[in-house]
Amino acid sequence: MPRRTQYDLWFDTFEPQKNHLEENASYDGYMFETFGKELEHVLSISRETPNRVWTLLEGDNGKLYIGSGYHLVNRMGYFITKEPLDEKNPAHYRRYVERSVFAG
Repeated sequence: MPRRTQYDLWFDTFEPQKNHLEENASYDGYMFETFGKELEHVLSISRETPNRVWTLLEGDNGKLYIGSGYHLVNRMGYFITKEPLDEKNPAHYRRYVERSVFAG
């Protein structure tokens, strides 16, 4: 059985929601863009339940990572998850707050 990636674990734990505003969205239809109605939607969710918003970030090494919360710098797009990040959960804290998820 192949080893599951950090992205797979994150995906299964938090259950990203499909982008209902753009049928051709990146990341198999799960990513929200950084402008327009998609950004407005992300910001409205971030105001209501900030622990359900995640940002696809480009690292200094050119690799992509998913960081918890809304970020502006180095952002490539956003994800909104069904399940929120629980920073009081030790497993969530170690895996998703102390480090970002490698996204490819």
